[in-house]
Amino acid sequence: MEQHANVRDTTLVPSPWWLKGAAIVVALFSLPLIANIIFSMATPFLLDFIPSSEEICGEDPQTTGEEQETWQSCKDEMDVMIDYFNEIETSGVMNATGIYCAILLLISIPTIILLWTGDRELGIKLAWAYIAINFLGGMYTTWLYLNIGMMPLGPEAEAALPFSESIIAASSYAQIGTCNLILAGLLVMVSQKSKPQTNLVIPSAFHHQNEPGQH
Repeated sequence: MEQHANVRDTTLVPSPWWLKGAAIVVALFSLPLIANIIFSMATPFLLDFIPSSEEICGEDPQTTGEEQETWQSCKDEMDVMIDYFNEIETSGVMNATGIYCAILLLISIPTIILLWTGDRELGIKLAWAYIAINFLGGMYTTWLYLNIGMMPLGPEAEAALPFSESIIAASSYAQIGTCNLILAGLLVMVSQKSKPQTNLVIPSAFHHQNEPGQH
């Protein structure tokens, strides 16, 4: 009974830099969100400055030679590009991107503060919410872009590159999944490393028997 009374708990306090490091990572991932929000809001105004095909290519020369072919090629390329940007404007993809980035930014601010100040429980929960929204929002906005096309391609370019959209789609989804999987793995490590560890310290019986003044 005497030996059991000497058993004591010791709590090992983890380094605060595990949580602070997680706060820095979230902050670095969140900085581009500000630019994305500004770009999403400015896109409708920027699209109004796109010149027409006539302004770029000039008037129809109404000839049958090389000059006519050059003008027609220029006009076709400009028409494809203008139609592409018009579809971006009317599809709502920029609005969806702006809303997704704004929500993610709003969640990132308290997440960074809580992790930096050492509020482990709530900070890690918000970090998981951040990763979930980042994954779902990234997948959804990528899907919207892929419905339009990741780049303006005319009929000839689409025929020459029949699998280009599939390759772009696969790589885009894989990139989003890999990025968020890495974030999730880092958060699991931070969650484990920042958890206080409790150890039981049991004094050695041999040590007690040989202490000076004890018989």
